[in-house]
Amino acid sequence: MLFASAGAAGSSLGAAVILLAFLAGLILSDVGIAGVWLTGMVGTRRLATVQISLGALTGLSSVAVGSLFIAGYSAVLPALFGG
Repeated sequence: MLFASAGAAGSSLGAAVILLAFLAGLILSDVGIAGVWLTGMVGTRRLATVQISLGALTGLSSVAVGSLFIAGYSAVLPALFGG
């Protein structure tokens, strides 16, 4: 799809500009994602108790939902996506 768009540019210079813009956007988005991840990692070190509590709550709720499915009581769970 990207190469088709680059080919639609009409010239090799236009195709090169489109491909370079794509690469620049890819690099910038990767750097942005890494920055957000790093910020989150620094934040979790300050709030370790909250992170552990949320992890425990997530694990317990996952076990509860899985147990309801295994026991055949999935009808008591809310319907997701209209199902």
